[in-house]
Amino acid sequence: MVEISSSYNLVWMSPRFYKSGQEEIRQPVQNATMDNISNIAKKNADTEVKFWTDSLRMAPSQLNWLEESFKQCPTHNLGLHDLRSIEAFNAEPFYSQEDTFANWRCHKDSLIWRQVDSVRILAILQGNYTQTFYSDTDITNLVISSPEVQKPMKKYGLVIGGGGAEGGCSAWYENQLFGFDSRQRPFFRALYQKTLQRAIHEKRNGYGVFVDSIKKELNPSLSPRGRNGFLFRAKFDKTEASHPGKEYLLNEVLFPTVLTSGK
Repeated sequence: MVEISSSYNLVWMSPRFYKSGQEEIRQPVQNATMDNISNIAKKNADTEVKFWTDSLRMAPSQLNWLEESFKQCPTHNLGLHDLRSIEAFNAEPFYSQEDTFANWRCHKDSLIWRQVDSVRILAILQGNYTQTFYSDTDITNLVISSPEVQKPMKKYGLVIGGGGAEGGCSAWYENQLFGFDSRQRPFFRALYQKTLQRAIHEKRNGYGVFVDSIKKELNPSLSPRGRNGFLFRAKFDKTEASHPGKEYLLNEVLFPTVLTSGK
């Protein structure tokens, strides 16, 4: 029996860079999100769970808070990883821009969303794992060892968030969740370059090129019966990638207990 090594990748990026002494230091991630990150690690105890962030966008105390919090995870498979350790990230000028638009969350093509859409693919390309996965931090039901994940992985080398491909309905896709093995690595390597170039030159987020690549490249490479057989219906915890407010001043909070809550 072949042993499967796997990674589960999460990405968290602030729109702006940290500037020493210019603002109050706040807890970098809200407790509800930390709770779900902990549960992701617990549900995937045999998987290396990587929380990727840009160290230039956080204060040293925030990075330390994350490291110490992750150490409390009882399954000991959750770690903090710096995107700056990836040469392709650190050398790309696009990732050295900060989003100063006040309503970045409401603008689907804002700089930070374009950066995140590219980075989530870059992160999943790191390492030499048998299987590697990405999901947003609010997804609750991606359990890598489960039959609903391993069945499409074994058959297609692929799982992608989406649904609707039954009962005569058209399929829909989401770039909030995806995973692959070595058979599909070339597809995601090419997808990263296309996503990055569209983000830089067309100033558009990565969703359109993600869907187009599935429809025009991935599905045609499969048998008609296999098309969209890799879809996974994600469930969410109804939080969003919010950056905590004044109630989360770092000098006023303790490390969250959710990482050891046993939920």
